[in-house]
Amino acid sequence: MWAIGYLQADIFSIIILYIILFSSRRNRTGILDQRHFRMLISSVILLLFVDILVSCTEGRYFNNARRIVKFLNSLFLFLQILPVFTWMTYCDTVFLSDSRFPHFRVSLYCIPVIVCMVCTVCNVRYGFIFRIDSRNMYLRGPVYVPYMTAMVLFVIVDCVFIYRKYRMQDIAAKLRNKPLLFFPILPLAATILQCTHPGIELTWNSFTISVIYIFIEMQNNQIFTDELSGLNNRRRLYQYLAVKISNLQERQELYAIFCDIDGFKMINDRFGHATGDGAIVEVADVLKKSCGPGSFVARTGGDEFVILVTGSNDHCVVDLMDRINGYLGELNLRPNIEYRLAISMGYSRYNKESNDSIDHFLSVADRNMYIVKRHKKGLDISGL
Repeated sequence: MWAIGYLQADIFSIIILYIILFSSRRNRTGILDQRHFRMLISSVILLLFVDILVSCTEGRYFNNARRIVKFLNSLFLFLQILPVFTWMTYCDTVFLSDSRFPHFRVSLYCIPVIVCMVCTVCNVRYGFIFRIDSRNMYLRGPVYVPYMTAMVLFVIVDCVFIYRKYRMQDIAAKLRNKPLLFFPILPLAATILQCTHPGIELTWNSFTISVIYIFIEMQNNQIFTDELSGLNNRRRLYQYLAVKISNLQERQELYAIFCDIDGFKMINDRFGHATGDGAIVEVADVLKKSCGPGSFVARTGGDEFVILVTGSNDHCVVDLMDRINGYLGELNLRPNIEYRLAISMGYSRYNKESNDSIDHFLSVADRNMYIVKRHKKGLDISGL
């Protein structure tokens, strides 16, 4: 009865994972690198498929049954490390992307893979992790629990390290990468339960639930991402500001810079909307290149962008705007360009003493930006 239930759970998990895998191939945005995400799903599907084969052959009598059952269980034992390895290496690319340390840690992760491979090969002869009895049934060996305990401890230590790196990230990165911290919790709990209660096999079904959670977060992340530029959108801007303001340090100032592309309507009218979209993407790339890792960049609509930056005084904002103009100037030096890119910028400082509202904070920056834009056009701004 239990075997049939596990078999049904495995089949259901494979169907769900295949649907997610198919959907992820059609969707290129999300919190996870698509290559790692597909590798993670594929490895779990492979494990579940092997588990189904194990369930269908255990306790059966046919030609070479014992050898086949032993081979399938050995294959299953070795493949268990692959989803863990994929998740760990991806987390390192996210949390340690700006250093050489991830390459060392990937090499470090090869150690449990090699240990797993050696243990699997040795177990075929000595049966210290598992063995197959005369009824062609799986039985745990004397080293099964210590072996699984070592693997679990290795994952827990890595989770602690990743959590420490997560806490060092800026708020935008934390909002984006938080699901990665929750991903291993359910599989770890299921593995511990499986070790302490023989006969319960829920680890890879719990992995499926974690993959579903990640996939849902990927969809949610698209709600906060501008499709054209790849920047944050207005919804993420307000979410970020709510968290940032509540965590603003005493000696830290928060600034908002409103940016608007000069002559954008002319670019659209003269060269077409496809060229206008290209101009938006170019400006977005310049803003991302100009801003540091602690800055936040969003496209709020049309040709308007908002940058949030923290600093001790206004000089950091002025330096950033100069840097943006410098990169735009370099862009305009390219040969055979159809148009020149320039943007008008205005900024505001969040007033902590008066507990300024988010809307007022942004509206001041927006107003200052339009003063600059009208000044460029030589219009009268006395009425503003």
